[in-house]
Amino acid sequence: MVCSRFRLCLGLLLAFSAPSVHPFLAHVSLSHVSVSKLINHPRVNPTNLLVINKPNKPNGIDIDNTVDTVDTQMSLNSASITERSRRCLEYSSIMRDVASHATTKIGESLLLSSTADTTSKSLQDVHTRYSQLSEMLSILTPTSTSSSSSDSDVSASLFPPTPNDLSLLSLLSSLRKTSAILDFDEFRTVTDALSYMNHIQTFFSTRENQEKFPALFKLSGQYIFVTPELLENLEKAFDPQTGQLSLSAYPTLAQLKSSIATKKSQIQSTLNSIVSQLDPSSLPSDNTPSLNIINNRYTIAVNPSSMRSVGILHSRSRTEKTCYVEPFALIEPTNDLIEYEQELDREERKILRQLTNDVMKNYESIATSLNACGELDSVRAKAVYAEETNSNIPDVQAEGIIRINQGRHPSVSSCVPNDVSLGDDDNQGLILSGPNSGGKTVILKLLGTYALMIKDGLALPTSPGSRCDFFTNILADIGDSQSLSSELSTFSAHMNTMRDVLTACTANPASSLVVLDEIGSGTAPDQGVALGQSIIEELIGLDVRVVLTTHFLELKQLASSDPRFRIAGMQFLSNKPTYKLEMGSVGESFALAVAEKMGLPPKILERANSLLSEETRTLSDLVRSLEEEKAAATALRTDLSTSLEETTKLKSSLATQQAQLETIKTSVRKSEARKFAKTLEEKEAVLENLLIEMQEKSASNQNSVKVVGKTWDNLKLLKRDVINSASPNNNNNNNPEATSGSPPLSASDKITVGQSLLVTKQASPFYGKLGTVIGLSGVKNVELSIGSLSSRFKRNELSLPDASADTNVSGSTSSSSPKISKRVLAEEEAERSSQRTQTRKKKGGKMMRMDGNTVDCLGMDAEDALLNIRGFFSRMVGSGRNCVYVLHGHGSGGVLKNKIRAALRKEALVEKFSPADDEDGGDAFTMVFLKDSLL
Repeated sequence: MVCSRFRLCLGLLLAFSAPSVHPFLAHVSLSHVSVSKLINHPRVNPTNLLVINKPNKPNGIDIDNTVDTVDTQMSLNSASITERSRRCLEYSSIMRDVASHATTKIGESLLLSSTADTTSKSLQDVHTRYSQLSEMLSILTPTSTSSSSSDSDVSASLFPPTPNDLSLLSLLSSLRKTSAILDFDEFRTVTDALSYMNHIQTFFSTRENQEKFPALFKLSGQYIFVTPELLENLEKAFDPQTGQLSLSAYPTLAQLKSSIATKKSQIQSTLNSIVSQLDPSSLPSDNTPSLNIINNRYTIAVNPSSMRSVGILHSRSRTEKTCYVEPFALIEPTNDLIEYEQELDREERKILRQLTNDVMKNYESIATSLNACGELDSVRAKAVYAEETNSNIPDVQAEGIIRINQGRHPSVSSCVPNDVSLGDDDNQGLILSGPNSGGKTVILKLLGTYALMIKDGLALPTSPGSRCDFFTNILADIGDSQSLSSELSTFSAHMNTMRDVLTACTANPASSLVVLDEIGSGTAPDQGVALGQSIIEELIGLDVRVVLTTHFLELKQLASSDPRFRIAGMQFLSNKPTYKLEMGSVGESFALAVAEKMGLPPKILERANSLLSEETRTLSDLVRSLEEEKAAATALRTDLSTSLEETTKLKSSLATQQAQLETIKTSVRKSEARKFAKTLEEKEAVLENLLIEMQEKSASNQNSVKVVGKTWDNLKLLKRDVINSASPNNNNNNNPEATSGSPPLSASDKITVGQSLLVTKQASPFYGKLGTVIGLSGVKNVELSIGSLSSRFKRNELSLPDASADTNVSGSTSSSSPKISKRVLAEEEAERSSQRTQTRKKKGGKMMRMDGNTVDCLGMDAEDALLNIRGFFSRMVGSGRNCVYVLHGHGSGGVLKNKIRAALRKEALVEKFSPADDEDGGDAFTMVFLKDSLL
């Protein structure tokens, strides 16, 4: 008997070892099997069977059904591994959270019915779902940079202000089977649902919205269709206030209700008249007339003795001392009333039947539209969930890469965000280590949950820029799956799951993610480690992405010996977990510290610590010390980073302030320039008056030399006044030299040629300036050279400069001389030098064109050019030149040239002008002769 069973088991093992069955499948242990059943089993190759003797059927066991039972169990296990994995990851709780944001029953049902069969089957499906979500997020949360003001109202345009649960499909389905008619409340439900769907249909009816939200239009918008006539008829058919049929839409009903009201009024009047004429003895013992409606008949309460004289009996009281009688005078009116009411009921049922038929004629389009609205509502719920959890849409490819930035598990409140990566370079496996209750399983579930959320098109609670690739299989083994009913221990339950995981991964290895909690646990540690390492190496060999948690040192060391694995540890500081994941770090278990935190007696903890080897205790202390030092270094690095960021912000702020200061300075310069221009205009007016005076005196035959000399002195003073007005420090009261405190010169002060003196005459344009003595005129007058100019002063208008004053030949001190004055004086001196060195005449008395006697007006408009020319003419007159050139070019049509030459005809300083000679540039230049009377 034993031999037969052994041969049977051996035959089964060989039979089930066909190439289609993975070698890691758990052994099947059968005691009694029907040979015929076994041979005909689809998973068994009969040629691999040894000779098997069919044993007798033992009592109480159905041998013929044993293989069927095993096959069914194996099939169920294989088919449900993905659903079991979803349960391990507690994914349904996340979908319930998402579904709670749905506003329709259909949308809620779609979300709650999410299974492995309803999720995305390809990367393209994922991208499509994320396109839908992205468009919905843009509808619910328009940006501040929206292209139009109406973008902020787009959500209200898509979704009606009054939500509707659209719980209509089951009602119409049952109605389709029973051929009943809808009642008033049901019609209200239908009308509201159609109005809701019509609102959405209107939104997607515009090409603008179809192009702006193509994914939502493709998902839902294109399938929503509400027959306008049906909605219009339903809205007109019912009174929005009462929910009853509208009397304005159906005049027949209005006429019947009017007749009923009139007839009731007549009956009431007749009834009151009859009651008033009744003999009090006919009334019940309390002598109180009582009016009642019994079976739609109007009755009066009378005593039995008066019953026959009043009318027809309809009912009696329980004591039979009161009879309810319909008066004879009310029989016909009541019959008419009942007839009117029955006719009204028939008419209403006729209308309701017609309206019901109209609705049912559109059943297919209504059902399609309802489902489309449910799909749209499910996307809206996902978008609201994304906003609530501060989630972002990740980058999704199909390369088996996960790169999470600040990821948080959606089901864990106050979850510590962590960075996790898997699949970069040669890294295919991630080994999570660390203390119990330190957060390893949270990270494990986070990765599996994120992969499932990707397939459902849910945003991930991470920082922007995260990546989580698409996996066809997301398989998990977390927790204790032991089952007494199935005779599965903890270890055998894990091995059962491993068998199904390996089978699924073999079928589709390159697109699988497997998360394993404490692999190899539940048995002898050395054997559990060996089996666990063998399993994960097999999975890695199939190009599967694997994430596992472990306390086994041998598995932690895989990351150092096998480049396909990467280690990460949960941080543990000050005898408590921080729930921070550190990539590349090995986490210690800290079992005694966790036990102490959980409240175990100190006596037990001390005994446990004494039982540890010295090497283990030392290693644990070193790891703890290293963790604390690493945390301190990390904190220091964070502080430095913060300081650097603050410094960068400060630099940016200073740069901004500097830019603002430059803007202010530019504005001030422009303001001062405008003021100077105004002053210059005023001085030009004075100059013009001088020229007019000069012309008038010259015309009156006064001494031309004296007139010119005096006018020229006035011009020099005017120029000096303009120069001073251009100085930002032209306030003489603030000049330190002018208020130096030196006394005026007296007649006894000795003055020599070449000595520097300070001008103290406030009315003088040279007030506060240093000049060099160039001559003496008697005892009282002194002639000074200030810059390139000379002027005569009285002794009491001058003083000796302070000894500390830094005098120079320019006649100003370094501390007070305005920069613009120095520049102008330098230009003035350069012009004079240029005149002396560059002035050359051609034959015929004409001046040869040079840079010093040419004004360039190219690129200017006529107005600017003329201002430039007038200033240039003034300088040339002052420097003694009578022949100058104007460069204007030919231009487009010679516009600038013609305008300049037209203006020259009216200029007071211009004697004559003509185009320049060919050797001087030809017609692109105009040669101008200034009037001799100004020289």
